[in-house]
Amino acid sequence: MVVVGGSVALLIEGPRIGWLASGAIAGYVAVAAALAAFVRVESRKSEPLMDPRCFGTGRSPRQSSARSWCSWLSTRRCFWAPSTFNRRVK
Repeated sequence: MVVVGGSVALLIEGPRIGWLASGAIAGYVAVAAALAAFVRVESRKSEPLMDPRCFGTGRSPRQSSARSWCSWLSTRRCFWAPSTFNRRVK
């Protein structure tokens, strides 16, 4: 819940408080820590909520990480572009 809720809150409040404000950066850190904790706990379970092999499909950890970052950035762009358009129209 922290990962999803924190991400949504940052997307909603980011333009108002500033994307690089100290509160936003604290939110990014909290979301990253919660995600890391979730992955660590779930990877040790015999029946995890998500199969960790879904994230390790690359030949090396760097490829897998690069793929994840590209996916995240493309999703981010989908949210950023409409918000920029809406600000210019008003």
